[in-house]
Amino acid sequence: MGVAFGRFIPAIGYTNIQSECKSNDQDQSSLRLSVTTASDEVIQCVGVSILDGSGDVEVNVFGISYPIYSKLFPRHCAEYENSMK
Repeated sequence: MGVAFGRFIPAIGYTNIQSECKSNDQDQSSLRLSVTTASDEVIQCVGVSILDGSGDVEVNVFGISYPIYSKLFPRHCAEYENSMK
């Protein structure tokens, strides 16, 4: 299972949950966050969190299952496999 993170660019609806994301960086499961690809494919994962402190906002996606992780991040998977040889 993979993990991905990066800069979060909020959509209009983010203002509805922003205060929760700013005050709670431990357990955001009650927000029922999900992630989709650019083609609207839901990325199955264990959890999603948004870290909104001072500065840039970051999104973390935990437990992305195979094979979608290798489809989304083929270079990362290849580097990992090469490092195990």
